[in-house]
Amino acid sequence: PKSRVINDWEVERLRHHTSQIGELFMVGAYLFGARMQDMRVMEEDQIVSQGVFIKQLKTGVAQIKEWNSDVEKWAVTAIERYEGIKEDLAMKGKPKPKTLLCKPNGEKYGYQAVRSMFKRSKEKLEQELGLSVGDLDFTFHTIKQTDYCSTFERLIGTIAPEFDLRTSANCTRKSLIYIQCPIAQWAI
Repeated sequence: PKSRVINDWEVERLRHHTSQIGELFMVGAYLFGARMQDMRVMEEDQIVSQGVFIKQLKTGVAQIKEWNSDVEKWAVTAIERYEGIKEDLAMKGKPKPKTLLCKPNGEKYGYQAVRSMFKRSKEKLEQELGLSVGDLDFTFHTIKQTDYCSTFERLIGTIAPEFDLRTSANCTRKSLIYIQCPIAQWAI
């Protein structure tokens, strides 16, 4: 459901059940409020001096997620991985990868490949928790939604600390559309 918010513990546990590239996709979506397609086409030059530039392909909304320790850790890991693949490809006389989160052969990950990584991680977490497959009712897109909800909570907590948004029922797509610009320090 669009109102479902993934809990921090769920993200952390999912990270333990995925590969490095799966973690980069998931954590990137969580940190940047990005859709899977935005993560799949991200390029090296989107890491800029101010932070990480994200332009949502679906909506055209563009923003820079400013540097903080989490964004920096993600970017360093992504760049180190990318540079290693780029170097391997250069030694083989092949062109550099076009996307930052690419396959080891330099090709872009397809939708189904990323979806499968996420699904496998979720199934491993369900098994760890003693749940049936499908009991965890969130999708990759839920990660993006959670970023906006978490940001909205922080903004409201600053403006009106007595206002509590901790239930997912209050965190809907309709209420979040208005906070897309304020979550970035400057929007493009």
